[in-house]
Amino acid sequence: MAIFNKNKKNKLEPKKEKPEDKDTPIAPKKTESTLSSDVGLINKTIIRQHITEKATDKSTNSNVFVFEVEKKATKRDVAKAIKEIYKVVPTKIGVVNIPSKIINVRGVKGVRPGMKKAYIYLKKSDRIEIV
Repeated sequence: MAIFNKNKKNKLEPKKEKPEDKDTPIAPKKTESTLSSDVGLINKTIIRQHITEKATDKSTNSNVFVFEVEKKATKRDVAKAIKEIYKVVPTKIGVVNIPSKIINVRGVKGVRPGMKKAYIYLKKSDRIEIV
């Protein structure tokens, strides 16, 4: 024996169509801009020179300079920043992403932060003087 509730409607209602303007053009999605498009961030692209034994040997013998750069920086961003700051045109740029690492110091766990390094290759006649 089935009992039906007379208060509920068992009718199917047609779907209501949303009014859409098909004449209006769809705006393109905004992509994340690189650092080179923002003029104020060019000076923030290069964080500091990476000074190690290997880096100083490369700078004296091979005319290659190593810099720590922003994580989101691309080769073009680095080239633009080098041209603006040091007034030197790089011939080649290599970018290396160094991952962060978990370390133990005296029984205390910690994290050594990662970074992004850029190798700037210059002509024999060009130099970057950093004090």
